[in-house]
Amino acid sequence: MVQGFFDSVASNYVAIEAANNYQASRVVVEALRPYLPALSGLHVLDAACGVGHASLLWRKVAATLTGIDLT
Repeated sequence: MVQGFFDSVASNYVAIEAANNYQASRVVVEALRPYLPALSGLHVLDAACGVGHASLLWRKVAATLTGIDLT
């Protein structure tokens, strides 16, 4: 059931996010910035990265960045 839902929206996922002004990745990254030291040379794991919105935001401060998504 869940897989069927995700399969049905996968090809249009980016367009759906854009149409709904998706901001969750940006909000999370901005909320975490004050708590991270120096914000450079980080080793970042973007678990459940989807199309990589959060990864794009972290790449400027990441020494390494790994994204993984099982969908």
